[in-house]
Amino acid sequence: MIVAHIAKQLQLGIGKCISALCAYHRNFSPIVIVREESPLDCWIKNANIPFFIEKSDRGFIRRVNKADIINLHCYDDDLSLHQILMSAHKPIVMTLHFAIVFPKVSCLIISPSKWVQSMQNPLNKCITIKNAIDLEKYQPVIKRSRRRNKVIIARICRMNKCDEFFWPAMIDVLNERKNTELWIIGEYGFSTRRIKMLGFCEEISEVLSKVDIVVHTPVQKSGAMDIVPMEVMAMKIPAIFSSVECIKASVKKSSNVLFVEPGDSKALKKKLLRLMDDSSFRFKIAENGFQIAIKKFNATRMVKEYEDTYQRIMRKYNQN
Repeated sequence: MIVAHIAKQLQLGIGKCISALCAYHRNFSPIVIVREESPLDCWIKNANIPFFIEKSDRGFIRRVNKADIINLHCYDDDLSLHQILMSAHKPIVMTLHFAIVFPKVSCLIISPSKWVQSMQNPLNKCITIKNAIDLEKYQPVIKRSRRRNKVIIARICRMNKCDEFFWPAMIDVLNERKNTELWIIGEYGFSTRRIKMLGFCEEISEVLSKVDIVVHTPVQKSGAMDIVPMEVMAMKIPAIFSSVECIKASVKKSSNVLFVEPGDSKALKKKLLRLMDDSSFRFKIAENGFQIAIKKFNATRMVKEYEDTYQRIMRKYNQN
């Protein structure tokens, strides 16, 4: 049986989710069909998954007709692609990848987190299947050397997705600790001697293997279930996360994870300096995160839940 993963474009969260679903498929062989090109297409192409860019409606439906079930991956509430797919007369599910309230639709909606499910129109049928990652791609760095006494701090976020309170704390740390560099992953721009703009990284794990600390402070209500904490924790990198919805959907607040309240630059600076100065504390935070990752973020669990859902939808569709 074939499942067609459909998207307008493979944006970051969508690309990684589809990549994981394709990597560990069991009963459904995947194909991926998009309308527009994206740098993230490489993840699917490199995995030798059947991948198609179809800009015309006719070509799009021709590809879709080869599938048994459709999973439409959405990052906005635009129903135009859904309406085109309805003409294929195939069972459809829709997976949300952003904190949106979806309009009334007849098909099942899959939410990556409980909090996004709670936002949905009560007239829609919605279930939660939590995001996960391909842990094979994010192996822990066993020994992270202190390169020339340099400390590399990374932020994995586009500029408009990063909360402003990140910068006062980060600027203070850079001014006070001259051996510190900041790497901004996912944003293009002008680099300085100590602030590197790395843009899109095809193999982010290779970049993260050189990083000492990650600070991740997305703006509130900016996503559904953030994948960045999963990747960072799986690689045993000590990190600080802001206590916002998309982070808490991935990692519950506890003493095992280092959180900071949104807007609290002073607390962020204090916790960042402690991580930099206290090697035993840094190791503890990294180890705690790794243990959470291997227990909760394995993509094989997510794939099973998706494919069990496909089976139920197909049985009901065939009965009708």
